[in-house]
Amino acid sequence: MTIQFAIEDNDHCQDVSTHADLAEAIAALHALAKVPWGQEPNVAPCVTGMNCSRDYEIVEYDTSVMPWVLLRRHPGFYISSQGLIWAAEAPRDRA
Repeated sequence: MTIQFAIEDNDHCQDVSTHADLAEAIAALHALAKVPWGQEPNVAPCVTGMNCSRDYEIVEYDTSVMPWVLLRRHPGFYISSQGLIWAAEAPRDRA
């Protein structure tokens, strides 16, 4: 089995990045949290702009088969023009 970890915006079904292990994905998620709303990649993809948001999570996949098989979801954070909120179960420290 080959495992990959993807950071995804659950609100818009967009992949942000893929990573070889969970620790790398957590580090990337924390780096993403430091990017202010309105700057790439935390730019509203919606026409509504400032009323939009992103809901990031780490998704674990088995990539040895096609289509990939979802194994687990790790909560991340929600970000909008109102600010950033970490999910209660999000990996706050790097693995």
